[in-house]
Amino acid sequence: MRERIGIILGMTGILLLLAPSINYQKFELYFLFALKNYWPIGLIVVGMILMNPKKKRKSRY
Repeated sequence: MRERIGIILGMTGILLLLAPSINYQKFELYFLFALKNYWPIGLIVVGMILMNPKKKRKSRY
């Protein structure tokens, strides 16, 4: 969970650094275009997340 939040915050930071004065309407149109045309990438990302083995915590006792 912490890794995913970190990835989201990192990508948001990169986006704001590269284009601090974003035209949100143009950004929304581009996002919807990308979502419509490249939705299979979402399946790949979900598959990679599900394949990543969970780290087991060691018991203290």
